[in-house]
Amino acid sequence: MPAVLLENVEYWEIRNLEITNDNDFSKKGSTGSQLLSGIGVRIDADQPAYNRPFHHIVIDNNYIHDVDGVYDTRHKENGGIHVSVEGTFANWDTPTYAKYVDLRITNNVIERVSRTGIRAAGHNNYVNNEGGFGITATYRYNAWNEQVYIAHNVLNDIGGDAIILRDGDGTIVEHNTASRFGNYVSGGNAIAGVWLAVSKNTILQFNEVSHGPSYNQDGCAFDFDSYLTNTIYQYNYSHDNPMGMMLLMGGNDTDVMRYNVSINDGSAFRHFSANEKTGAYIYNNLF
Repeated sequence: MPAVLLENVEYWEIRNLEITNDNDFSKKGSTGSQLLSGIGVRIDADQPAYNRPFHHIVIDNNYIHDVDGVYDTRHKENGGIHVSVEGTFANWDTPTYAKYVDLRITNNVIERVSRTGIRAAGHNNYVNNEGGFGITATYRYNAWNEQVYIAHNVLNDIGGDAIILRDGDGTIVEHNTASRFGNYVSGGNAIAGVWLAVSKNTILQFNEVSHGPSYNQDGCAFDFDSYLTNTIYQYNYSHDNPMGMMLLMGGNDTDVMRYNVSINDGSAFRHFSANEKTGAYIYNNLF
């Protein structure tokens, strides 16, 4: 449960709040089942009246700290700021049109939260040509979040992932600083600092990510995850990440990695998949 929740509303701005959501200040994170977060924004797409675009949500200049969410599971929908489209989606032949247009998450400070610092997601139904889920995904509906801007946020002491994106078209992620991420999850729970999946035409630039976990299934600063088209990581700074700077999961169309700097990382690439749909372009980086 979020401390502050916007549900099925638009044209709202949340500014200048201090928020905590902790059921036990004596420990970091929780092994229970309760999902807690600081600020939650969600659309219930199961309701026909809300299965449509929602406009103009701004989350700016808030201090979110000490959120005692679940960390030792695969749940990502708890921690600092979480934006989502929710529903049962039991019938994959039913269109999902709910999405966000003009979503801005800026100038927030997020500390000591589990499991995720910032997560902005929509919902895109996708299948491969054989009818199951797979790398060769075909999107049935165009419920892409649009005009998403995530910038100038400071994240420190994060239980798992610092920033996760998905279901966006044209998202910009820039000038964010994430340090000491992946502190609470076990090594088998794959996390990364700043990463995305199921997205297209995304630019991630001028971000600094440091001091990730000493061991993790993934654990890198950045990640080209799955179902991506035209993703650019440029002018980012990774340092002091024992698991490395970048993961390339493969299966994507036009991954571009250029003008980034990696210093004192455990490796340049934690995973380097050769199974790309089209060529990946990696050039003018400093390791």
